[in-house]
Amino acid sequence: KKRKKMAALSADGEAAEAAEIEKELKEGSATIDVAVLAKAQADTLQTVVVSYFRILKRSSDATISHGEREKVRRLLPTALEGLAKFAHLIHLDTVVDLLALLKHLLNPPDEDDDHNTAASTELP
Repeated sequence: KKRKKMAALSADGEAAEAAEIEKELKEGSATIDVAVLAKAQADTLQTVVVSYFRILKRSSDATISHGEREKVRRLLPTALEGLAKFAHLIHLDTVVDLLALLKHLLNPPDEDDDHNTAASTELP
C-alpha cells in the first residue's frame, strides 16, 4: 500500500512539475509572439508611410504626364489623412522630412520669382 501511495504521489508530483514546465514554455512562446507581432507592425507602418511619401513626392513631380498627375492628385487626400493618422507613430526624423516635403508642396519654387528678385536687386 505504501509503495502505491508513494508511486501515486511521485506521479502526481511529476505531472504537476510537467504542467508547470508546460505553462512556462507557453508564457515564453507568448513573449516571442509579442516580439514578432511588434516587428511585423513596425514593418507594416514603415511600408504604409513610405507609400504615403511616394504619393506626396510624385504629386510634386513635374516630369509626369497630365493623366498620371490627376491619378496621383486623387490619392493625395487619402495619403494626407493616413499620414495624419499615423504621424505620432513614426520617427522624428521622418516627421521632419515630411514637414519639409509638405512645405515644398505648399510653396513650390517658382522660377519667375527668382528672376524677378535678381532683376530687382540689380536696379540702382
